[in-house]
Amino acid sequence: MKKERVYLNEKNFVGLTGRTSFALEQDPATATLGPLVQQYFKEGFADKIPNRKNPGDTIILYTNYDSNYQGSYLFGIGEEVFDDKTNHWGEQMMIPKGPYLKFTTKPGPMPKVVVDAWKAIWALEEKGDLGGERRYNVDFELYGERAADPLKTVVDIFIGIKD
Repeated sequence: MKKERVYLNEKNFVGLTGRTSFALEQDPATATLGPLVQQYFKEGFADKIPNRKNPGDTIILYTNYDSNYQGSYLFGIGEEVFDDKTNHWGEQMMIPKGPYLKFTTKPGPMPKVVVDAWKAIWALEEKGDLGGERRYNVDFELYGERAADPLKTVVDIFIGIKD
């Protein structure tokens, strides 16, 4: 997995959201992230989002952490939109500007490629080898054209870090 430090400008996000925790997501009976992602795609929510900045580039974000990745957090699935105060569809959130570590996965099957990437990121963090101190403000996954093939998905994962 490739890692690089990047600086991102602020992004406006619109999508569906839910609250969950690391423990809840480990059990298919209590997991809410996967079912919301399935609902998002099954019901064609992306096409309902007005003022999409990069149509087809899906974002899954994680924010409002109670502690760290093992606690509870708010997640969302949607897209970046142009700054438009008239957009009243779904939940609106801001991805703040600042430094991020960008991890790019090697091609692999979904969802294994993403699960394995997060496990590697958490292992780096626990060993102090992440490359920066996490902000636990907003982290997100970006699914673009390289994620179109579910057997050869490539995903960019952005981890907010402190300056």
